[in-house]
Amino acid sequence: MPTTLAAIDIGSNAIRLSIGRIESDRKITVTDNFREAVRLGRDVFTKRIISEETMDAATEAFRRFGKTNDGTAGPLQTVVATTRG
Repeated sequence: MPTTLAAIDIGSNAIRLSIGRIESDRKITVTDNFREAVRLGRDVFTKRIISEETMDAATEAFRRFGKTNDGTAGPLQTVVATTRG
């Protein structure tokens, strides 16, 4: 069974989740992409804080991402979270 991978990109405007698998020829096939427009940078760039409302939106996005693996792709093996500062 191919290894399932997930990558989370936490950006200033959106949080993205990509799910894929490593095939036998070592190529990655992307099986799903999800995007939530959370706008983390909205308050950070002007007020130097993340508002409670924005934190709640990010938390909900991660909860939805956590429900994306319905088991058909097999168990999630590796998760990599990335961010640029």
